[in-house]
Amino acid sequence: MGTKSNKNNSIPKKYRLFYYGFWIIFSVGLLSIFG
Repeated sequence: MGTKSNKNNSIPKKYRLFYYGFWIIFSVGLLSIFG
């Protein structure tokens, strides 16, 4: 169970990074369009 919890914790961390990166790119794109 411990190993499964650790693996489950590792997956969301990577997805979170990608999610943040996507949001940053999206924000930059919006600023570029408005600019």
